[in-house]
Amino acid sequence: LLERGVINNRRKTLHPRKTIATRCLGSQSVYAFVADNPHVELHPTEYVNSPAVIARNDRMVSITGAREADLSGQVVAESAGDGVFAGIGSTADFFRGAVMSRDGVPIIAMRSTRDGGRTSAIRAALRESAGIATSRGHVHYIVTEYGVATLRGRSVRERALELIQVAHPDFREQLLRAATRRGWVPAYQKKAPKPVSDLGDLESRTVELRGTTFLLRPLHSSDMRRLQEFFYSHTQETIQMRYGHAVARMPRERAYDLVNVDQSRDLALGIFETQGPRQIIHAVGRFYVDRGGRSAEVAFVVSEARRRHGMASLLMRTMMEVAERRGIRQLWGHVRRDNLPMIALFRKFGGKPVEDADTDANEMKFVLPVVTQPASPRPRKPRTGRRRQSGG
Repeated sequence: LLERGVINNRRKTLHPRKTIATRCLGSQSVYAFVADNPHVELHPTEYVNSPAVIARNDRMVSITGAREADLSGQVVAESAGDGVFAGIGSTADFFRGAVMSRDGVPIIAMRSTRDGGRTSAIRAALRESAGIATSRGHVHYIVTEYGVATLRGRSVRERALELIQVAHPDFREQLLRAATRRGWVPAYQKKAPKPVSDLGDLESRTVELRGTTFLLRPLHSSDMRRLQEFFYSHTQETIQMRYGHAVARMPRERAYDLVNVDQSRDLALGIFETQGPRQIIHAVGRFYVDRGGRSAEVAFVVSEARRRHGMASLLMRTMMEVAERRGIRQLWGHVRRDNLPMIALFRKFGGKPVEDADTDANEMKFVLPVVTQPASPRPRKPRTGRRRQSGG
């Protein structure tokens, strides 16, 4: 990478344009590259691994591997039970250095399974004698092939749910049961998260809207508090536009229902802004598949501060892509007649108003065709309760 110019160290704030190491092991070509190279320097371990020295590089990103982690966020790197595979390494040094660095990011990267997929690397509890390389209070992010668990500043319940979300799907149910037995998640948390393969392996997309980077991904069980904060940020006008009636509270049970939809059939997406370890919801889009599986009701809400950023259009476009893959032929929604931005959104995507006897006088029903191949989703019981408004 150095020879090809992929890495040139020019953005380092300490030792710019130089590669710093404590030792060099490799082939003869590696030794030839290092010999008399003014851009490579070897320093003692106490200097290279010093957290204070590491932190002098701004935006330091520390990526360290791990063998296992438990649902509280404790990380094991050098052992598995009584078996010791390595001595104490530099994980903690570089981890602390990245934390102390200006805009630094400490990351733990690991596979979701071990033993050829027979066991989960994310465990309800660590095995006896396991050596903890990084304590739960220090871990910020754990990354597996199923996504990113954000742990910094999260409660025990949120930590467990974040880690279950990035565990291998084959082990999520048993991890959720174990967390429930320990009292780490409430008894009403009965649904383990399912993969949303329609959005790719990581189930998320990074998008840029008006010069700001956002994350588009499905809502997760661990988003309950985020969704409540999103709800309480709304004005009364937005709530009226979205729900069609006054709603004063969003209790935990209601937030649970909204983030724990069956994503293999229905869909609930959010657009998130990342602020350090925090993820803030700015928009939510959903569809709920009707009985018979050929149509789905859509609904949106966008925060007042992020309107006219294209968020509703992005959500609509993504939901139509997913609907097409799932064999859904049309999307529809009820819109208040005075909700002109949402009416414009439906028209933009080919929606047309239709007459409907069940539509209130102050509403319009829009139908959007989705061109797709026939599919046969399982039947679903009709919903009851108030009808959803499509936007806010």
